[in-house]
Amino acid sequence: KGDLQSTKSLKLYERAAQSHHAKAQFALARYHDGRMSGKNIILDNDGTQHRLKGLGHRHHQILPPRDPAKAVSLYAQAGSSGHKTAQYYLALRLLEGGDKLDRDIKSAITWLRRASKSSDGIKGHSGACYKLAWCYEHGIGVALDDLQALHWYLESAKGGDVRAQLFLADYYKSVGNTSKAEEWKKRSLSCCDPEAFFDYAKSLKSKENSKAAFSAFANYNRAAEMGHRDAQRMVGECFDTGYGTYENKDQAKRWYTMAANKGDKRASSYLSKLQNSRTVSVLNITEMLSDSPEVQAQKLVGAAMKGDVQAMYEVGLLLGEDDQGTEFLKKAADRKHVRALCVLGNIAEKNGDYKLESTYFSKAFDFGKDATAAFNLGILYDNGWGVDYDPKMAAFYYLNAAKAGDLDAAYNYACTLHSEAKETTSCPSHLSTLSFEPSTTVGPLALMIDAIKWYKKAAEMGYAQASYNLGLCYATGERVEKNIKKAAVWYMKAAKKGHMSAQYNLALCYDMQKQHEEAARWYTRSAAQGHKRANQNLSIMYQQSVVSSVYKCVSFHRAESIHIASSSLRAATSISNTSN
Repeated sequence: KGDLQSTKSLKLYERAAQSHHAKAQFALARYHDGRMSGKNIILDNDGTQHRLKGLGHRHHQILPPRDPAKAVSLYAQAGSSGHKTAQYYLALRLLEGGDKLDRDIKSAITWLRRASKSSDGIKGHSGACYKLAWCYEHGIGVALDDLQALHWYLESAKGGDVRAQLFLADYYKSVGNTSKAEEWKKRSLSCCDPEAFFDYAKSLKSKENSKAAFSAFANYNRAAEMGHRDAQRMVGECFDTGYGTYENKDQAKRWYTMAANKGDKRASSYLSKLQNSRTVSVLNITEMLSDSPEVQAQKLVGAAMKGDVQAMYEVGLLLGEDDQGTEFLKKAADRKHVRALCVLGNIAEKNGDYKLESTYFSKAFDFGKDATAAFNLGILYDNGWGVDYDPKMAAFYYLNAAKAGDLDAAYNYACTLHSEAKETTSCPSHLSTLSFEPSTTVGPLALMIDAIKWYKKAAEMGYAQASYNLGLCYATGERVEKNIKKAAVWYMKAAKKGHMSAQYNLALCYDMQKQHEEAARWYTRSAAQGHKRANQNLSIMYQQSVVSSVYKCVSFHRAESIHIASSSLRAATSISNTSN
């Protein structure tokens, strides 16, 4: 008891660990694992946190070196005594490897199973349930089995794991069960977990209305106050652009700095681009955040009438697309408010007035180099809507939006280059600078090299269609060296994100290698989304008896997948009976 010296504390824990004390073994394992990140914390068997006195305390003495191999041994000892959290951390260590430790996925799955199951009155570890579900979903160390994945996601969510609760909220939303989706969303928020607040804010940000914006900002702010790095960056963005709150460059700087200090590269980039630090609003920010939405609306109108540009924009959003709303937006746009210009551009697009849309987005790009404006201008020039068709200008705007992090723009830029590289044998003069890259030489091969580069950038940021297109390029050898293995890698990335054609093509790759069970799993996922050839191939495989358990390979991404897989089996049985 008391404030012990670090070395003395470690010796006492070692003595307790040698006497088979599971908590001491786990505490020492955490020390040697290096996962404590400076926090003097240990976790009980049920995950309860306790302050660990002395361990890692700042004293001028030489502590024993950390030993990851010893950490694994101590995790195993504590885990063998039934310590669920030790079992879970051991499984993570074995899954990840590193620090001169080899990965051992088979053993990791064994420990995950032990940690996930309730025993001796101790509930299964919710984090272990979540990781086991993830392994079943992605086929890591176990056969792909989406029903098992769904089962363990449910077990994890019931145990309080916010990640699983958020997953189920998204899943039930995708299959149209809004009541269950809302139920799991509320349960995740009740946990007061920053990840839950952050995720909820992200879902609100897609809605273009002021009430959703206020709520999104409030939830980002909650997560940020809890130390969530991405939320801190988003709060900075909200203050920077005036989304859900008043534009305040000082506050934006503060939150960007907090996120940047934690290693967020995007926050560092935004911070470096932030030139003007003055506060635009005439209202007190802290006072605004404490008001109800109704009071906020009243203050917004008052500020707008006094000439506050940001307030004009917010009032315009509140009033919607009627005459009054657009009038306030136009007043803000006349004062070079970039977001107001973008909203007016969207309204013009809905009304089919592409010429007016191009005018608004051109001003937004000229005033603020806005990524949304750049992307929309790329679309207009790419299709000749409201402007003359000009692939060079389309590529220019796509590239500007892509460099600002717009995934759709990165993909479209790659497609523009790919299309021109495919259609030309020599680079025409009007496309000689299409890539806008100083080091790029002219010609279709150079365009294709740039297209591959931007496909990869979009794919690495999670854009499934970009991954699929890369797979096609390597599979067909289109201006790149034909490589089926590389094609399969990119197909896999897209397939895991639910891309139907990628799932089918990946199944073909496995089928050609005579890996029939894997082929059947991916055919089933593709068939579950309506791919007819995948359904036919499943029937043929069943008829030829190359697989015997197709019915297990169902995807929970679509509720009707079980019915489709069953239909495939019935069709195959019918074919088989007819042929007999």
